[in-house]
Amino acid sequence: MIPFRKSPKKSISRQILFYYTFLILIPILISWYATFCSIRRQAISDLELSEQTQLETAYNSLLPTHILVCDILSYLQNNLYLTNYLSGHYRKNADMVYNFKKEIRPFIRNFLQYNTSIEDISIFCPNQDILILKPELQHIEDLSLDENMYARLFHLKYGEYLWSITSENTDVLPSVRCYGKVYSPVSFHCIGYSCLYVSAHVIENFFSLLSSTKNQTLLVYQGDTLIYKDNQLQLPSEVLSPVLTALSESNTCSYSDSRYLVNSLYIDSMDCRIIRIQDMPGLLSIDSNPFKTFIICLLCLGILSLFFFLYINRFTGRIVRFSHHMESSPKGSLLPYPSDNVCDEFTTLIHNYNTMITCNTRLSDQVHQMELLTKDAQYTALQAQMHPHFIYGTLESIRMLALQNDDNEVEQMLLAFSKFMRYTLTNTNQTVTLKDELENTKAYLQIQQLRFAQRLTYNIHAAEDLLSVTCPAFILQPLVENAVVHGIAKVLTPCRLDINIYRTDGCLKISVANNGEPPDPFRLKKVQQLLAGTKPLSSFQTSTGGFAMYNINERLKLFFPDASLQFDSKDGYTTNIITIPRKDLINHENTHC
Repeated sequence: MIPFRKSPKKSISRQILFYYTFLILIPILISWYATFCSIRRQAISDLELSEQTQLETAYNSLLPTHILVCDILSYLQNNLYLTNYLSGHYRKNADMVYNFKKEIRPFIRNFLQYNTSIEDISIFCPNQDILILKPELQHIEDLSLDENMYARLFHLKYGEYLWSITSENTDVLPSVRCYGKVYSPVSFHCIGYSCLYVSAHVIENFFSLLSSTKNQTLLVYQGDTLIYKDNQLQLPSEVLSPVLTALSESNTCSYSDSRYLVNSLYIDSMDCRIIRIQDMPGLLSIDSNPFKTFIICLLCLGILSLFFFLYINRFTGRIVRFSHHMESSPKGSLLPYPSDNVCDEFTTLIHNYNTMITCNTRLSDQVHQMELLTKDAQYTALQAQMHPHFIYGTLESIRMLALQNDDNEVEQMLLAFSKFMRYTLTNTNQTVTLKDELENTKAYLQIQQLRFAQRLTYNIHAAEDLLSVTCPAFILQPLVENAVVHGIAKVLTPCRLDINIYRTDGCLKISVANNGEPPDPFRLKKVQQLLAGTKPLSSFQTSTGGFAMYNINERLKLFFPDASLQFDSKDGYTTNIITIPRKDLINHENTHC
């Protein structure tokens, strides 16, 4: 035990009071006013963001109608009966009336019947040689647009649409229409103009979402023209001009000063700007008298500080007594400390302190016993090395005898089997490289190919930069053995076995696939449940095995926490795929740097 260095004792309570005063109390009092102002600024910023979000949410309610209108205009363009009619394909009036009433009018009315967001559909025809059957078809002269809007409509390209927002009076909710061109599918010239009228209830619902408070006014501009303005909040004339100037450079923005909160949203497809101006004092209610708040906070702080120091004084007394006990313990040993009746972290500390003393003696005995067991284990391991050497020597003698008798197939099988046994029996490391694992698998496949001859063809493809990756030992050969035993060995036709080691999307993947006999669907499902962790191992193990893939999967997860083993059968191939994520590879490399 390290002896305590004698030093002048200081009162813990006085030190706590000193640091509390200079590190907590005084900084709080100094920074209070700045904090109060910061809270107010943050409240205004949050309110500004919240109101802007509400404005954008209200606009999102229009998006389904916007998409629906564009889709209907597209359907009108693609209706062959309508384009043939507008192109003058039907020469006789009877043919025009028949095709219009049989095909075109039902087509248009179906849209109006099943889409309540659309109030009406009109087609304006520039061709004077066709019959105008109202209300669906109208003359081009009936198109009520100003010169600017008509010029924009005339210059529309294929797939573009023109939105028009009009109102007879700025105090009345505007009406919304969308125009598009109808082209001939043969000459691709404009043969008409389609117009969709958005229902009034859609516009009313949109403005009801914006009218959250009475202390506000809404402005709707299309271009530079004021379309709509409600009069819930009377704005001075000198307020609106700087607001429009501040918002003119941004599609979607908000703006606030000490009196008003302004939110704006520009809808590009409609060339429309919606502006909401709200009265700031009606939205924000924060006490503006900092001195009154300062007195209340100071009084509360003083009362809480008093109770704090009373509790600290009780707690520091327990610490001092425990410190005296440790100082009075004999050198080289510690004595147990009697616990008090209070249940808190300090009581836990005393309990752990007493437990530590009890464990010290026990650990000393265990260390001595561990030394004896280690020596015994070293002796056992040295003795076990005799058996592999005997096996290697025997296999090598048989191989040499096969060479003398010119039996090359037996010699090759023994050589491969010797490599396989040497890797299996002498590999005491828990981790190997993919290159070593692949060499062991090749030896196993050489033995099986001599066994199955033309019935087994295998192909191995591995990216060179991945062969140095470390992994748990024996994760590849058992999968190959499963493929041979449960797939290839059960059919008499030639089979193929493919091993691929590659990288995709940053992940390392090891694939073992064969086109032998596919697994039973019931067993396939149980294996997949076992690997997914939804079934216990005991419910799967049968006389046909089941432990190999479970063992590989568990060892992979111990080595790479997010690794996985997948088992599937489709398109005539039974496949095992090991997936090791990129982050596991990086973490493992960093751990072993």
